[in-house]
Amino acid sequence: MQKEGSTRKKKKQKKDVDPNRPKRPRTSYFMWLSTNRNDIKEKNPDASLTDISKKGGELWRSMDASERGEWEQKFLKAKEEYNVALEEYLKNKAEAGSGEESEGEESNNPPTTSYSETDYEYDSGGNNASEDGEKDEEAKEKRAEKKKQQKEKKEVQEKEKKSKTAKTVKKCSTRKKKKQKIDVDQNKPKRPMTSYFMWFSTNRNDIKEKNPDASLTDISKKGGELWRSMDASERGEWEQKFLKAKEEYNIAMEEYLKNKPEAGSGEESEGEESK
Repeated sequence: MQKEGSTRKKKKQKKDVDPNRPKRPRTSYFMWLSTNRNDIKEKNPDASLTDISKKGGELWRSMDASERGEWEQKFLKAKEEYNVALEEYLKNKAEAGSGEESEGEESNNPPTTSYSETDYEYDSGGNNASEDGEKDEEAKEKRAEKKKQQKEKKEVQEKEKKSKTAKTVKKCSTRKKKKQKIDVDQNKPKRPMTSYFMWFSTNRNDIKEKNPDASLTDISKKGGELWRSMDASERGEWEQKFLKAKEEYNIAMEEYLKNKPEAGSGEESEGEESK
């Protein structure tokens, strides 16, 4: 209950913040990190947002004074502009003057809720900058990391769901095919392949070896092209093989029907097959 009340109080405080009030400038460290974050991320592609922040802190602490000085000057300039803007803001909001503290002298005599250079910056010994600022940044990064993980988890769950659905459909289809196969009489003679498919079955591997990168569909197309370009005498050999196989099939089928007269009415007469 106490935690809930505290959360509501914080939300109320956020709502009461004037959007026109000048925003505090980022510290020299966070200015530098914002500029160099992507570069650190590129050099550490597997690092989390928290790890990138830690790496940034290490790089900042190892930086020489002259380089850090450039960013500290940028901070001081931004801080000065902020103080001027805040002073102007407070003047234009006289009705709120009693509730506002003057921050014009911030750098010399900072109030406990504002900041000074020593509050925000890393000192010469390389200690951490403003803990509040850093905690806020880390909190944002953790929230972003958590959101990313939740999104990835959701994507994985959706993929698993789709995979299960596909497996169920495939399983049902397989069962149906198995049932159909069971209903087929295993003793019934099989139709012979046409002359083309006899030739293609014999030459499939040879075509594949000559076209190693071709797909199964491409190999079938290539086979059709070769068959159509074949001379009549060569194709005639395969047509003779087909006619012989067909004759053997018709004899076997006739024998099959004699031994199974109840199926005779459902069988069609085997005439000439198109090739």
